[in-house]
Amino acid sequence: MAHQSIAIHIDEPNHEKIWRDALASQAMSTSSLSGDGYGLKRALTTGSRGRGNSLLLTTSQQIRNEGISIPQFVAWLNAEFPGMRLACLLLNRLEFGVHETAWADRHGVLLIPASSRRFLSATILPGLNKIVQVMKNKPANAVQLEQFMRVLLANDVAPSTDHSAYQLVEMLASRRIDCVQICEALMANAGALINDRQYRGKTYRHCMVASDVVSFIAKTFSLDRSLATSAGKALQHFGWIHHSMREQTFRDENLYFRLSGTPDKMKKINLDEVVLAMRDDSSGIISNRQYLGKTYSACLIGNEAIDWLMSRYGLDVGAAETVGQSLIDLGFLHHVVDQHQFVDFAYYYRFLANE
Repeated sequence: MAHQSIAIHIDEPNHEKIWRDALASQAMSTSSLSGDGYGLKRALTTGSRGRGNSLLLTTSQQIRNEGISIPQFVAWLNAEFPGMRLACLLLNRLEFGVHETAWADRHGVLLIPASSRRFLSATILPGLNKIVQVMKNKPANAVQLEQFMRVLLANDVAPSTDHSAYQLVEMLASRRIDCVQICEALMANAGALINDRQYRGKTYRHCMVASDVVSFIAKTFSLDRSLATSAGKALQHFGWIHHSMREQTFRDENLYFRLSGTPDKMKKINLDEVVLAMRDDSSGIISNRQYLGKTYSACLIGNEAIDWLMSRYGLDVGAAETVGQSLIDLGFLHHVVDQHQFVDFAYYYRFLANE
């Protein structure tokens, strides 16, 4: 690429500072477009501020604030600033599924998870490697990054808050507990734990009870229940399991959780094809809906969409929920009043392209 400057628009000061510092450690030039109150598009097009940059680093929420999906924004960016790449931070995510990274690769988007200064190798370095590879065609210098960040931490009077998931993983690793190994064992043996559950007259399909998961982890890996519960929390943080309504943190209680999909199933999911198929009239899942006297146009219902995804792609409930949540996190889809994540329930969702 001709230019080596990176435009940054992140309305979250800690994350903007982390990334300006990280990029500076690699001798990369940055310009901030944040802090002026402008939306993302206006910030880029005001004067010549967006010109001369090879890459834009922003968040999925900043794109969502424009009322468009990430793919729609990529199309706009390519038209307005030919050759500029997009690096998109998803601050609510710690990892991405194989179906999400495949989608990002097809569209030339660099997906970056939430970052932590205290856990550089797990959080910042992988995303930084993606950016440096695009800008300089070589990996990031991990030694320079670590030295630079150590100096910043030593002099930082208000260090950023670190995500509890990495603290959990560090604690578990110090006891030689491997969360990946635990997840693989859980996936291999989940059949004995998964069943339909009843609570207050509602059926929750294909769920595991959290306390049963704790018992399985404790027995399989010879852990006490406290450590087994911490391992379950780590699995949830990294998106490998999720609460049935995406509302509760993993605890050693009668809470319902689902596996988020095995890699062999998820790698077959093409999110572009999913969106096209769901929006096609032949799917039969999108129509106008009524609730409490109000009409919600061009909506799908969560549990109906789950059934459709299960039938079309051979998924279980948890994996189908993961696909739907990916569509929300990447900005294709949202709850009609933005109050719920994607779950197996009769909530209304709408594609941004239908608004």
